[in-house]
Amino acid sequence: MLSTAKAYLSTWAGRLLAPLRSHVTDALDGAEEVVERLALAEVDSAMFERAQSLTLPAFVIIALMGLGHAAGVAMGTAEGMRLVVSTIVLAAAIYAVHATVAGARAVLPYGLAWCATTRDVTGYVRLQIYAFLLGRLDASLRTATGETTIGSVVLRLLSLSGGPRTVEALAWRLAVRITPVVLRHAGQRLLLVLGPILGAWAYYRFVVYPEMVQTDTGLSPWSAPLYPLAALCDAVFGTTLRSVLLT
Repeated sequence: MLSTAKAYLSTWAGRLLAPLRSHVTDALDGAEEVVERLALAEVDSAMFERAQSLTLPAFVIIALMGLGHAAGVAMGTAEGMRLVVSTIVLAAAIYAVHATVAGARAVLPYGLAWCATTRDVTGYVRLQIYAFLLGRLDASLRTATGETTIGSVVLRLLSLSGGPRTVEALAWRLAVRITPVVLRHAGQRLLLVLGPILGAWAYYRFVVYPEMVQTDTGLSPWSAPLYPLAALCDAVFGTTLRSVLLT
């Protein structure tokens, strides 16, 4: 009799909870899609900021090179042309060194952490996403005093539908789902970022440099950024460094 009652109650509870499980599962799938879209938007924002910081200066330098060439022609002297153009080349070299050092400093902590985890790229990115989501979820599921909020009720409902039972499990499930999507999306955006940068470099190397630097000034890629410094030393100390660079 008791076993029959238990079986009846179990069947009745299962029928009662079935719609709830379905709704909770749908809600979890929807939440995962929202998190995925937010992650992709974050990747787009970071890529756009990086592309803007790298591409705009490259085109500015090319524009300045054209203006410098026009100014040198207006001066009517070869030395004036060399000083103007080589000064712009020096400014571009200084910016390139600064950008390289700043980029290396920004990437170094992540590189060291990657080496410490001994994981592949996918595993490391998944771990970073998991840590980020865990912090956000834990903050949303608990108050500042450590008391549970409505989020704990959500976790209990998720457990009824076979979903994750803890904040850690939920964060890991989300990280596992969105990591491949984020990596693929980041790779596509990286190609879009590198395209303009490589285009600007190719334009400088094969158009700007041969026509505006090498032909008009007679300077090599290595001597051009040094020429303004040599001119300064010649003016202050009476040296002949410019003639050395021109030979």
